[in-house]
Amino acid sequence: MYSTNKVGVFSNNGDATFTTSEDVELTESRAVRVRAADMDKDSKSDIIVAHRSGNISILFNNGDNTFTNKMIFSKNTVQPQSFKIADMNNDGLIDIIFADYLEHYQIIFNRGNRIFADAITYNIPYKQNSLEVVDMNNDGIQDIVFTHSEAKSIGVAFNAGNGSLTYQLDTLDVSSIDTSVMTYATAADMNGDKKMEFILLGEQYIVMFSKTC
Repeated sequence: MYSTNKVGVFSNNGDATFTTSEDVELTESRAVRVRAADMDKDSKSDIIVAHRSGNISILFNNGDNTFTNKMIFSKNTVQPQSFKIADMNNDGLIDIIFADYLEHYQIIFNRGNRIFADAITYNIPYKQNSLEVVDMNNDGIQDIVFTHSEAKSIGVAFNAGNGSLTYQLDTLDVSSIDTSVMTYATAADMNGDKKMEFILLGEQYIVMFSKTC
């Protein structure tokens, strides 16, 4: 709930109905993104909330419809435009990835036992419209795909799995589409050749580009 410091949880009754929302208190208002994942490996899904300020709230699930609230303070960013969760260093713990409209993104690494490292800022050469987390080179490590309307292409931050990511602007020929309204990109193996295709989304189109090597 954007203007309040609450998030609503609807419990599934198992018969295609849900209970009335239970409001969970946040320590900060203006939530703009939300995700759910088991952040502390207790087999219960927790709630991760990104605030307009750039701060992150994690509501650890106690398993009895109550939550323990933890606030994480980020740096150098406001109003996260993109917000993802994934294991970025192959330690079995879910990390937090987010970015605003500017030329950088951040990763908050999960250290376990409900402890998180300070946000690390990674610079990229272009403003990004969106980011997606996907393994681009089949090495079992999650990489990051960026959409760049400004650069008329997409970029990939290849992940070494140890907190080191190397950015590369892809040389896609996107002359056939209106890149000014290119809003989102992701990647998936669409034809079973073990190579990732790029899928670009615009206001009135979806375009797929196959990698040739």
